[in-house]
Amino acid sequence: MGRLEKIIKNSFTEVGKGWFNIHETSKETYEFGKLKKFLTLVNFMMQDTILSLGKDSVRQFVSFMMQYIPKETHIYSTSSVKNVFEKPPKPVEEGGPEEEDANVAKEIPEKEMTLIQKVRKEMDAMFSLDKDPEPLFVLDLILKPNQLIPNYSVEPRDIVAKILEVFDEGIECLQ
Repeated sequence: MGRLEKIIKNSFTEVGKGWFNIHETSKETYEFGKLKKFLTLVNFMMQDTILSLGKDSVRQFVSFMMQYIPKETHIYSTSSVKNVFEKPPKPVEEGGPEEEDANVAKEIPEKEMTLIQKVRKEMDAMFSLDKDPEPLFVLDLILKPNQLIPNYSVEPRDIVAKILEVFDEGIECLQ
C-alpha cells in the first residue's frame, strides 16, 4: 500500500457515516459524496506535481546542454580553434562557512595546507564556474594511410542521433 493511500485511510478511518466515509459501499452515494471530490482533487494535485517536476527536469536538461554550445568560435588555423562560452551566473549565497574555508585555503601556502584544504582547492579547480565545460563528444579528423580524404573519428550523424535519443527518452518518460 502506498504512503499516500495509508495517510488518507488513516485520516478518514474514524469518520464513520457521512460525506468522507471510506467504508461506503453504495456507488451512488460515493459518486455524490465529498470523498470522491477530495480523491479527485488529490489525483489532480499529484498529476500537476509530476508535470511540474517533468517540466523543471526538461528545463534543467536544456540548460545543461546549452552550456556546451559556445557563444563564439574563433578559428585561428587548422590546428587552433578557440571556443568562447557564456559563463553561468554565480550563486548569490555569500559569507557561508564553505566560502570562508575556500578563501582561507587560497591564502595559505600549499606547504602549510592540511589534506582537507588541499582536496578542497583541487575540487574548487575541477568544478569552477569560470572554467570552460569539458566536451560531451570528441570529433577528430583521421587520415588513414593510403587515403587522400580524411574521415571523422565518429560519424557526426551518430552524435546527433545520440542527443536526439536522450531527448526522446526524456519525453517518453513524461508521457
